[in-house]
Amino acid sequence: MKKITLLVLTYGWLTMAHGQSVTAKMDELTQKWDAEAEKMSTYAGLSQFCTSAAYRNDVIATLKGIHHYDSVLYDMISKKAKYGNASDEIKKTLKDIEKVQTEYSMKSFLVFLNEECKARSEIEKNAKKTGEDKDAEVYVLETELAKYVKHITKQIDLIDDHIHHLNIN
Repeated sequence: MKKITLLVLTYGWLTMAHGQSVTAKMDELTQKWDAEAEKMSTYAGLSQFCTSAAYRNDVIATLKGIHHYDSVLYDMISKKAKYGNASDEIKKTLKDIEKVQTEYSMKSFLVFLNEECKARSEIEKNAKKTGEDKDAEVYVLETELAKYVKHITKQIDLIDDHIHHLNIN
């Protein structure tokens, strides 16, 4: 009996320690993404993403980190749900994580931004060639970009809020 109690206490402690690290890391990554999202919603931010490998790698690393910890969180709360502890908050969290993992996967993010970088390059090339103002084309590109980044940010922020409501600590 003592072995079972010790095993349960050890498992609970490890889960709690792991949960704290997930919460802290998600807070850190969410804050970092929120700052990057402001930049990435602009033509200047897109230009930096397209032309600076260091900035691009930093943004990608941030999103990869978010996807990683989303997966860890998903596994943690899926286990709770399996044992009959599936509160509405757990169900909402699982649904929001699934949305990030499918609709806003790393692959879809990179494909989208690759297309945006191509469009940006074309705008710059045409502006140099013709000498015409590029403001209208930049506005259209920036609007599309801001909408996409806003959707990603909303989902990331929702998941971060869920973590705190679930009291994973």
